[in-house]
Amino acid sequence: NKAILTFSDNPHQKGDSKHGLWGIGKRYTWIKLDVTPSLESLRQALLLHKFRVRNDFQIKETQTPYELPNEWIEKIVIKNTLISDIENPLEIQFSPQLNTIIGGRGSGKSSVLRFLRGAFPNLIAELDIDSLKSIKDDFNNFFSIHNKSKETGVLNNGSELDVIINRNSEKFKVSLHFHKVKNEMKFETLTISKEKK
Repeated sequence: NKAILTFSDNPHQKGDSKHGLWGIGKRYTWIKLDVTPSLESLRQALLLHKFRVRNDFQIKETQTPYELPNEWIEKIVIKNTLISDIENPLEIQFSPQLNTIIGGRGSGKSSVLRFLRGAFPNLIAELDIDSLKSIKDDFNNFFSIHNKSKETGVLNNGSELDVIINRNSEKFKVSLHFHKVKNEMKFETLTISKEKK
């Protein structure tokens, strides 16, 4: 019940003690470490070897140990809102494997989720959040045109929201543009287009 690591020691041929550059990469081990590798992240990987260590003999030649899912949100771009401006949009990249949003109170964790929720209004309509009044009111107070007197809303007249979705290795962009009509938020355009590679 220990981690098994396989590496290439650059053999000239099987059973031969001669070494050279031609053997590099013949045998290998995938180890899932932190973004910045360290001895501690290596130790953690070895402790959780069932999830974070794969040997070359455990996978087929055409596979990698961490396959991409069929569908995943690649990124969200938020422009011209109270928390982002036109010149410097807020762009959040997502991992196909695992996403965690970590931060202190008021750092914007919930805002990211609310923007994602607002990008797909039809999905929200299917959920029965009418019975959860406090959650519905909280979302509506956030995802609306900014009202200075009521201190609600983060959207400006002309706010934009783009969500890039990767589906079966093809990229699609969901774009929303907002404008103000009688102090209410309206979708100026809602487009779904295939992204060019």
